[in-house]
Amino acid sequence: MSVEVKFIVSVDTSKGQCVCLVGDDVRLGSWDPVRAVEMQREFTGQNWKLWTCSVILDKNATYGYRFFVSKQRQAIHKQMDTDAASPTCPTTLSNNSESSVPVTIYKWETNIKPRRLSTENCDGVLELPEASFGTYDDSCNVGKGWLINQCEVQVRLHSNPIYMWKARHREQTFSIKCIAMDYSSQGGPPFDDASDDDSRDGPDPCSVDDVLVC
Repeated sequence: MSVEVKFIVSVDTSKGQCVCLVGDDVRLGSWDPVRAVEMQREFTGQNWKLWTCSVILDKNATYGYRFFVSKQRQAIHKQMDTDAASPTCPTTLSNNSESSVPVTIYKWETNIKPRRLSTENCDGVLELPEASFGTYDDSCNVGKGWLINQCEVQVRLHSNPIYMWKARHREQTFSIKCIAMDYSSQGGPPFDDASDDDSRDGPDPCSVDDVLVC
């Protein structure tokens, strides 16, 4: 016997983000964010915060689960397709390998104990009450995500490390632009002493994922 369980959660999200459900059953992803259930935004009047999904679970059973906010999977696959088509930025991701799909987690419910639901004596459909992201068991705990199968590069500038030689430039405001470059085609680091190439031109830039400026 099975029960269709409808999950509903209210959470603020930004463009390109979605809400996912993960739990202690294979149909809930077995706590693996890569295999989590992606929820769908549900518009109710002026409320843009509601996200819902339905999962078929066993009757007379108990499950633990959590919600987290991640990058939309469609945006991830679109980026993978773009990278795969780029001759200068070959991707090692395999569309046939679920574990290789990158997952960007922005925030996660971090209460020590997960949410719990019971399907005991339920028939047909069980619609859970609307949940507030991060809030249950009389407490609210939300933490930042972590890297799963990506890499992160942090560039920090402290204590005015850049000095302008000309006095007229010292009172002006400047911006610093960081661009990811692909040096793999050159076969070595950008400033290899053994290289005879005196060109100031760098390699082609790579497409990047998320850029956060603090």
